[in-house]
Amino acid sequence: MKKFSLIILIILLVFSCSKKEVKKESLEGITAREALTVIESLRTAFVKKDRKELERLTTSQGLKSIIQHLSGFDSIDLVFTPVWIEIETDKTSVNVSWKGKWIVSDKFMEDRGMAIIELKGQPLKVDKIKRANPFVLP
Repeated sequence: MKKFSLIILIILLVFSCSKKEVKKESLEGITAREALTVIESLRTAFVKKDRKELERLTTSQGLKSIIQHLSGFDSIDLVFTPVWIEIETDKTSVNVSWKGKWIVSDKFMEDRGMAIIELKGQPLKVDKIKRANPFVLP
C-alpha cells in the first residue's frame, strides 16, 4: 500500500509541475523593470560622464540635480542596490541603497546612503532625487 501511495504521489507531482502555461507579466512588473533599467543606465552614464545619455534619461529638473556634480571627480565607483519600488499613477519611486568611491586630485573619498529616485512620464525619466543624492561628492 505504501508503494502504491508513493507512486500516485510522484505521478501527481510530475503532472502538476509540467504545465507549459506562461503567465503574462503584470503592468506593475513591466513598470518596475523599466524603472530599474533606467536607474542602472543613469548610474552607468554618470560614471562615464556621458552628458547626452544623462539628458535622455532625465527630465530637466532631474538633470539639474545630477549634472552640476559631473565634473567634480576624476573617477568614481558607484554601486546601486534597489531596495523598494513604489508605483503610483503619476510617478514611480525607487528606494536605492548606494555606495560610492570617488577619486578627486589623488584624494580618495568614500560615502554611502539611501536615496529615493522618482521617475515620471512615458518612457520613464528621472525627475527627482530625494534624501542622500548618490551623484553628489561627499
